[in-house]
Amino acid sequence: MLNKLLVLLFFYLIMAPSKIYCQISLGNEWVDSVFHSLSLDEKIGQLFMVRAFSNEDKVEQLRIKKLITEEKIGGICFFQGTPEKQLELTNQYQSLSSIPLMVAIDGEWGLGMRHPSSTISYPRQLMLGAIQDNNLIYEMGKDIADQCKRIGVNVNFAPVVDVNNNINNPVINDRSFGEDKINVAGKAYAYMQGLQENGILATAKHFPGHGDTEVDSHLDLPIINHTLERLQDIELFPFKSLINLGIGSIMVAHLHIPALDNRPNRATTLSKKSVTSLLREELGFSGVVFTDAMEMKGVTKHFESGQADAEAILAGNDIVLLPLDVVKAKKAIHQYIKDKKISIQQLNESVLRILNAKANYPANRKLRADNLSKELNLRRYVALRSQLVENAITLADNSENIVPIINSNQNFLSIAIGSKNKNPFQSRLDDYAEFKHITLPKVINQEDFQAAISSSKGRDLVIVSLHNLDSKAKTNYGLDNNTIDFINTLSQKQKVLLVVFGNPYSLRNFDAIKNVIVAYEDTEMSNDITAQSIFGANSILGKLPITASKKYYLNLGITTPSLGRLGFSIPERVGMSQDSLNLIAKTVDTIINSKASPGCQILIARHGKIVYRESFGTFTYNKNSHRVKNDDLYDLASITKVMASTLAVMKLSEEAKLDINLPIDTYLPQTLNTNKQDITLSEMMSHHAGLRPWIPFYESTVEKKKRKNLLIDHYYSDKLQDSFSIPVAENLFLRTDYRDTILNKIYDSDLRESNSYRYSDLGFYMTAFCVENKCLTSIDKFVESEFYTPLGLKRTLYKPLDRINKLEIAPSENDTYFRNKVLQGEVHDMGAAMLGGVSGHAGLFSTAYELGIISQMLLNKGSYGGKTYLTPATIDQFTHRFYRSTRRAIGFDMKELDTTKKENISPLASDLTYGHYGFTGTAVFIDPEKDLIYIFLSNRTYPTMKNNAMNKKNYRSKIQTLAYKAII
Repeated sequence: MLNKLLVLLFFYLIMAPSKIYCQISLGNEWVDSVFHSLSLDEKIGQLFMVRAFSNEDKVEQLRIKKLITEEKIGGICFFQGTPEKQLELTNQYQSLSSIPLMVAIDGEWGLGMRHPSSTISYPRQLMLGAIQDNNLIYEMGKDIADQCKRIGVNVNFAPVVDVNNNINNPVINDRSFGEDKINVAGKAYAYMQGLQENGILATAKHFPGHGDTEVDSHLDLPIINHTLERLQDIELFPFKSLINLGIGSIMVAHLHIPALDNRPNRATTLSKKSVTSLLREELGFSGVVFTDAMEMKGVTKHFESGQADAEAILAGNDIVLLPLDVVKAKKAIHQYIKDKKISIQQLNESVLRILNAKANYPANRKLRADNLSKELNLRRYVALRSQLVENAITLADNSENIVPIINSNQNFLSIAIGSKNKNPFQSRLDDYAEFKHITLPKVINQEDFQAAISSSKGRDLVIVSLHNLDSKAKTNYGLDNNTIDFINTLSQKQKVLLVVFGNPYSLRNFDAIKNVIVAYEDTEMSNDITAQSIFGANSILGKLPITASKKYYLNLGITTPSLGRLGFSIPERVGMSQDSLNLIAKTVDTIINSKASPGCQILIARHGKIVYRESFGTFTYNKNSHRVKNDDLYDLASITKVMASTLAVMKLSEEAKLDINLPIDTYLPQTLNTNKQDITLSEMMSHHAGLRPWIPFYESTVEKKKRKNLLIDHYYSDKLQDSFSIPVAENLFLRTDYRDTILNKIYDSDLRESNSYRYSDLGFYMTAFCVENKCLTSIDKFVESEFYTPLGLKRTLYKPLDRINKLEIAPSENDTYFRNKVLQGEVHDMGAAMLGGVSGHAGLFSTAYELGIISQMLLNKGSYGGKTYLTPATIDQFTHRFYRSTRRAIGFDMKELDTTKKENISPLASDLTYGHYGFTGTAVFIDPEKDLIYIFLSNRTYPTMKNNAMNKKNYRSKIQTLAYKAII
């Protein structure tokens, strides 16, 4: 609806009569009753709204109470303090007033403008001006309305509808939606509708337009020398639009505009030609008119207190905002009425407008104090804020086609200027690629200059981010000349992407830079989301709302698509509840306390966003054991079957190098003339081949002595030799020819009488051998080259001790039956160990995050990060149930559909869910219907695999169920 705004605007502007100002009449029963009960003095009292704080002492509170009880003021405007105290005082002040007080706040970017440490601050309007979807602005207005009502506010002095067409404007600047009058009007309308449709009186400000001035009216009276024609065309356009679209109130600025009123030092606030003739009569506005704060120097430098207030009412304003002295002001207005400068009719009309506004936007006079902080900071409010930020980020130049970054395996450097320590932007970059990070002060000395230039040598890309800027042109937005020189010099030597976390007007300093992103604000959220957008987790959609230079002009913005990479957000952004997900920790506590597992990693993602990524517990039950971190590795056990073997077969099948429906002897000639020769890959991978579950190959290589299994020397050596070349553990090597023994034992093994479903590892031994024979390389090298490396995975691999520090890998067992050692970084599965740690059924190690990346690629139907790995048809083929199975797909486990059998995953999972469990206490499941990824990694087999509490209590599926219950 809101994106049809231009049609609406022009309809109203063309069809509305030029002079529709009407008299205010009675009609509302409550308004009638109150109005007729008021004395002259009480009517005048309704014209005042005074400043109030919730962080002042009792003397200040007594002053406000006296103004309410004795001067009968009509409203209060709260500034700094706390929401809790404001709510308490609002209840007190409202109880003292016989007529409900109009309670206002200057909350342009929400309650956070006045309570920044305890409530939500939405982006400032200049950042919002970059957003292309005005429905998001409407939703913001709606949420701000809810928050205002919760603390008893019924008027928000927003939106700012000034067209900021002066780069040197010191006061409006980033408070404006920008320099395009249409964009300003459209977004102001959306914001207004969000407020007013949800019970909050919106206020368009600062009439007739404060955008083209270099003077702050808080400090002096700005002079605007534009013609009336120019004012009508630009400055007044948003006001006319909002008047015709139903704005409830307007705030008049302290400006001197000779084209409207040429009396010396006459502010528009005190100008009848500006307020009554122009705003009321010509533009037809019949709502409430507020003055800007009457304590501002734009008025007080030229008019005495009292006189200024009376002149403001005479000009046609309804409410005098923040008078210096209410008593003086009331006395002056009484005198103006006595002298017939202000008519009783004008006074009555103002009072009726005020009362009607109070009736239409009633304030809650009995506010409850319980649960206030939580209700002002609902997670859905934060979710919308993140959506606003994401939609505002603007790619202003992409000459070298850097963004979004497709190849994450480059040599990256990040330089954060104005940041003392590694910041959230840099931290999030680390989730997408390996970076070297540098932080520099805002003022870069020559030593830092040269050191950073030196560090950039040989880098494929240097991302320079600007932090801790300010919004003022007179300080060049906090940019030092040396800093500007450094960035320009660096860009001549290296490929640079500049990211500006600050005012877009600062772009005027960087015309020479070829790749530029504007993120507008230097918040943790903006830092985080911008890093995600650079790597294609989000589309980039924003457009510049202003002109900074000839190069960086209004509406410039290069749109980029999402590359389908996993992003990060809060659960409410994807229709889930953080409170519900928090319940997972309780189940994990039970797991750890009952010693079902010493620790775990859990990841949950939905709609392409990771919303839960937590690590719990420790590597072992030793109290001094390493605490689990998000980048620690776990032995995946049988998850290898899907995250390695099945991926490999999918790729080869797609390339017509393997046919899963041909007999296995096609790819394994060794099976010819065995009972395996007619079995197909599809039967093996779906566990419908009649194969035995497993073969304990290691048992024939050990002997039991004194209740302990000892390795037979005939099979093992503690030194690597040509004849003992298979690494089974550290300093332990199996006979080279024993690989053939394992293969022959598989090929010679008996089949079951039936080929009904029965889980078997043996089929995936053979699957890996098929891949190896077809590709002439081992399965670990194949999946690494085809999937893991191009996906940017650094911690998903076989034989992790070749590259990863042992202390970063969870131990899987204290093996007392085969290798007689703690297994940490060495595959737990005995058969995989006897193949050197690489097999089709086990051997893979990874983190929850990197498994999430592979899972998202599958959810994306085969694409990720701008690269296609598999086709949708291939994924569909392998993730649908085998035709003879109620549970198994080709490689993947699925939800059991036979209700007579035991549930294998959460009952809330859809029938399309696919994934796999792992013996060591792991699970990966992907639900395309719910667009949900669930990953659980643990080492439940430590210290012994005989610990089966994880399976008996179904902890993995219980946590999966909690993920589903979190879906709102």
